Amino acid sequence: QHFMVNVSLVMGNSLPHGISHSLPYRIRYNDSSLTELGLTTSLDDDELQSIIRALPRNRTIQVVVLFDSFTSHVLQQPLQWKLFVEALASVQSLQQVELLETCVPLDSLQHLLQKPTLQTLAITDGVDLGSVTYTTIVELGAAVTKRDGSSASFLQEFVWECQFPTWENLLDPLLVAFTSLSKLKLVGLVDSSASK
Repeated sequence: QHFMVNVSLVMGNSLPHGISHSLPYRIRYNDSSLTELGLTTSLDDDELQSIIRALPRNRTIQVVVLFDSFTSHVLQQPLQWKLFVEALASVQSLQQVELLETCVPLDSLQHLLQKPTLQTLAITDGVDLGSVTYTTIVELGAAVTKRDGSSASFLQEFVWECQFPTWENLLDPLLVAFTSLSKLKLVGLVDSSASK
């Protein structure tokens, strides 16, 4: 079932009488109608902390969509963003993460790519370019492979739209790492910069 949240207003299928409708409660206690979570607006600190604490206990959420208004607010507190990404990566059934029109640190992607159940990671117009270096691309590639070079991931789709720096062969370590992913069906690298 499709579920989107405007965090200030929780919508979705109604729960049995007497069960809380708060988003953290639904996450923590595995509301079966909550399989897709979209965070579209900023949260106050208490709401964010409640969601961070609830996510590791969740077994129903399969798809998470994060929008700029949410991520840019959380990124104002880098430690909170780190805790949120770690909690998100601990969701047992997580299969797809989309970061839409947002700008996140590259290490956020590394952490998500290490999630064995993740099948799709899509980033549109968003990685902090200050964090994109050859070294960080090597680290990103390492996140998808085990030490013996075999696959550490079930990743099937990776889409990254960004204003890529123009360094020659910058993405090669990531592309080489992707060759170890036997289930990979789609790699989409889109340069969104105006200049060629």
